[in-house]
Amino acid sequence: MASCKKLRLMDQSDFLAKEGYSSTGVCYYLCTYLEEQFWKKGITYDKAQEVIGTIVPNTMINAAKAKNLKEKAGGAHGTVQDVQNHKKRTKPLTNNKLYRMCLWFGLKPKKPKDDDDVNHAVIVFTGAGCKALLYEPNFGFYEVDKEKEADNREVIEAAIAQLYVERNAAYHVKNFYYPGQK
Repeated sequence: MASCKKLRLMDQSDFLAKEGYSSTGVCYYLCTYLEEQFWKKGITYDKAQEVIGTIVPNTMINAAKAKNLKEKAGGAHGTVQDVQNHKKRTKPLTNNKLYRMCLWFGLKPKKPKDDDDVNHAVIVFTGAGCKALLYEPNFGFYEVDKEKEADNREVIEAAIAQLYVERNAAYHVKNFYYPGQK
């Protein structure tokens, strides 16, 4: 089972309503903002963890919402979110690397349309072994680790599912996809 230590709560629903109009797809742009502004290429795991405390939630939410609204042009989402290049993965993730992930979550009895259906984006920065930093826009920032032998991908996916079930036992999470990975 995954160990999921809260580093910083930052539930997007707490900020979306306070900051006005909200729309589907903002989770993708929250991850984009984090990647572009804080977890840039070349950053170390320790530095990625350190900068979590410097992030201003309202700034992150407003930037994500502005980009979403600008790009959506009347549609449900902005720019096509490159989901077609995301693949299911069965192997462990590379250590010390940033991963954008897509997944599907919902309340039972709702189910994804098929095995390729996704409706949410998260971002993960892997550390050594099974350690990883996770930004889940519906919850915030977490450090994930293992309690039993598993690979880091399995631990991360279990931790995400656990967050949803802890919020509401009727949630289920499926269809984890990673960019350009097989």
